[in-house]
Amino acid sequence: MRIPSGVTDQYVYFVAVDATDLTTRETGLTGFTVYRSRNGGAATAYTTPTTAELSSSNMPGVYSLLLDEDMTIDSGDDSQELCLHITNTGMAPVTRTVELYRREYTPGATLSSSDIAAIKSVTDALPDAGALTSLATAAALATVDTVVDSILVDTAEIGAAGAGLTVLATQSLLSTVAGYLDTEIAAIKAKTDNLPASPAAVGDIPTAGAVADAVWDEAIAGHAGSGSTGEALGAAGASGDPWITALPGSYTAGQAGYIVGTNLDAAVSSISAGSGLDAAGVRAAIGLASANLDDQLDALPTAGENADAVWDEALSGHTTSGTAGKAAIDTDLRGSRTVIRGTVAGSASTTSLPTSAFSPGGASADQFKGRIVIFDNDTTTAALRGEATDITASTNSATPTLTVTALSATPASGDTFSVV
Repeated sequence: MRIPSGVTDQYVYFVAVDATDLTTRETGLTGFTVYRSRNGGAATAYTTPTTAELSSSNMPGVYSLLLDEDMTIDSGDDSQELCLHITNTGMAPVTRTVELYRREYTPGATLSSSDIAAIKSVTDALPDAGALTSLATAAALATVDTVVDSILVDTAEIGAAGAGLTVLATQSLLSTVAGYLDTEIAAIKAKTDNLPASPAAVGDIPTAGAVADAVWDEAIAGHAGSGSTGEALGAAGASGDPWITALPGSYTAGQAGYIVGTNLDAAVSSISAGSGLDAAGVRAAIGLASANLDDQLDALPTAGENADAVWDEALSGHTTSGTAGKAAIDTDLRGSRTVIRGTVAGSASTTSLPTSAFSPGGASADQFKGRIVIFDNDTTTAALRGEATDITASTNSATPTLTVTALSATPASGDTFSVV
């Protein structure tokens, strides 16, 4: 509702309902208490609020309030809001707001010649002799509004005082990049200048076979640099035929030529059984006890037996630093030094875990506060298998009672867990 500033003969209406069920209309009420506040001012009681029930039969519970106090807005404002709070015994409170506004003119006032002249100067300035045909249409303004909205989205990205442009490259950086491009492009051009005139033509590009032929047909003489493959191939070719060299010849003890020439001094077919190279002698030389090789192979341990022997080996005999046995021992010790094992006693709850076994045992209150309880995957209570919770307190006992964040189920006596 809007009421001109200074007017004191206007009414507002309100409905009084029961304070308990907020539905039943309250009739026959008098002596209302009314508080007002204008433009954020302090709540001030109406001195003599004028109220009236319109009709208990035709409009039950509907009342009027005369707005006759504090109805003039402050100087310099064109509009202010007036808030009204109405109460009565047994009635739910009612709050109403009214806008007070300053009139642009006073009703009944006579326009002066200067006022008329001022109006005329404005109308004379209107385009198209007042027809306004050249002004933008509503559709054109809507188009402009759409464009402006898009501009606002873009300028929001830029930010105040161009703050959003700080991530863009500066002129100095662009100049540096341009310098790099000049250098790199020149280097690339130097390479591409060496390409065939039509790189896409298959005939201009040698095949893998042609390249291989050129490599193998290349004269070794032109590739004899120290340490090169050409040098090695040239040396091998110049070494002559090794099969025409007499043995042992100039070979000395320990060299293959000496060993072959000295020890293999007769035809193999002429070697007699008594020389120790018969089947029994060979078996003895290589450690075979039986003439049947299959029997010897069957006696060798299988891969599974070897694996069993490795995994069943006692770690205590393998403590050398750097070995797998030492690493396994250290891993087991680290786990046993940090992980606690526990068993739930009777009378547990979702937030309390009394223990019948706890290793290592507790020595002070809250010693295990902050650590995590994790129930075993095969613990008795299926709903708790793998579930974890944190310890918020613990008692001072060798088998402490742990207070934890609520679990999803109550543990049973004998449930097992770890504390990490």
